[in-house]
Amino acid sequence: MAQPSDETVRLIRQGMIDTDQQCRYYRYLAQRLRRLGEILGIVTVSGSLAALFTIVSPLPRWAPLTALGITMAATTSASVLRYQHKAARCAQLHRQLTPLVTEWQDLFSGIDERDDAELRNSCRNLSQQQTALLNSPDELPQSNSLMLRCRREAGEYWARRLDHGELGNDSRQHSPREGFDGA
Repeated sequence: MAQPSDETVRLIRQGMIDTDQQCRYYRYLAQRLRRLGEILGIVTVSGSLAALFTIVSPLPRWAPLTALGITMAATTSASVLRYQHKAARCAQLHRQLTPLVTEWQDLFSGIDERDDAELRNSCRNLSQQQTALLNSPDELPQSNSLMLRCRREAGEYWARRLDHGELGNDSRQHSPREGFDGA
């Protein structure tokens, strides 16, 4: 059997790292959006209670109006921005990407057992699955700082695993960071 080309090995390694990066990104984004939704909920309840309290207490006329304004702003923001819905969508993407990370890892682990054409075909199929998942009509917020954090974490994680030979092959004597910018 012909050994896979260096380019094929690089594509598979990069696919594994990119998918893990996306998986991490949507997990962290779901956590952020859920927290934002919870904060808006707390502000809404607090503003409502404050408005009620200020109405029955002898405070200046602007106090209940301010509390009602804050409540209305938080309620409007929560309904327009739909943080909880977006958090649920991010969590769903994370759950759908997790098996793809495992499939990329399995593909890399069995790299010496398959020929180049078969590996490239599997690589293309996994890439298409990932693209189909991420091309959703939902408009999810983008965070460059979060994406950079996830890229760094994924790169470091897979570099350690490849350095220690934890994937069950000799990693084809390639540098774990070859083809990965680590930004």
